[in-house]
Amino acid sequence: MKTEQNPIQPLPSSHIVSWGFPILSLVLALSLAIFSTSVHAAAPFKLEVVPTTLSHFQEGQGEEDEDQGPGPDDEEGPEPGQGNDGDGEEGPKAPEPLILDSPFEAWESACVTEQDSDACLRAGLAWKRGEGIDKPDNQQAAALFDAGCRFGSKDACLLVGRMYLEMETGLQFVMPKGTVSLDFGAAADSFQRACRLGSFQACGIWGDLYMNPRALLPRPEAVARNIKVDMIQAIQAWTQGCNEGKAPDIADIVAPGKPAQADERSCLRLAQLNEVGKAGVRKNLDRSALLYRRACYASGKS
Repeated sequence: MKTEQNPIQPLPSSHIVSWGFPILSLVLALSLAIFSTSVHAAAPFKLEVVPTTLSHFQEGQGEEDEDQGPGPDDEEGPEPGQGNDGDGEEGPKAPEPLILDSPFEAWESACVTEQDSDACLRAGLAWKRGEGIDKPDNQQAAALFDAGCRFGSKDACLLVGRMYLEMETGLQFVMPKGTVSLDFGAAADSFQRACRLGSFQACGIWGDLYMNPRALLPRPEAVARNIKVDMIQAIQAWTQGCNEGKAPDIADIVAPGKPAQADERSCLRLAQLNEVGKAGVRKNLDRSALLYRRACYASGKS
């Protein structure tokens, strides 16, 4: 976990001692020390989950911290308790501050250090629901869901994907009109991962995002970014969702005690393409009828 570094540090005792103005130096050092302590006390805890790649968070995330230049501790000089001859040993360094403010620290630590996808999911749900905190924090939740998704949780992938679609994370405002921009590229990546982890429903949403991104916008004035129409991607997603490879027979779709082994939306989209012969798919009414039957079985309405 990354802590926010305070650029203002108390002056070491070697700088407090001033032969010219001892009283003024002492007052200045005490003031800076009190101010530094108050800044540390007020800094809120924020877990930063570093994703595998930064492509999804490069926009709107701010610039990296810049070097603030040398501070008082960067200057050379004897450490407190040392003479000018330099024969003494260096004094002990101040310990790193411990962050104990998060009520979900155990889950967050397991998520980040152990790549525990279930811990990421639990911590993300707690932040999203606002359990034991003043109010929910969608940005914390989305970061943890995204980490859980990358560590192998299909549920985390579905949750963060829906947060992108429902304007709960990844928002930007396009000026001067103030149009809301949604990161549908990140949403598609999340549903793609969920699909490949075994969520057939996610495959259908992944395909629809590439068929017509605007159709999934929650507001007509909003715009989608980082995505464009790509029917090859869409057909690939629906093919995985309809799951003919692993469940070739209709009877394989519905097994006792198991969720449907195909996605209704995915089979329906493929049936429609075969019915009309579009997007590079040859018209085939027999195959279309079979795919409509698969969609019906996958819906549980057969």
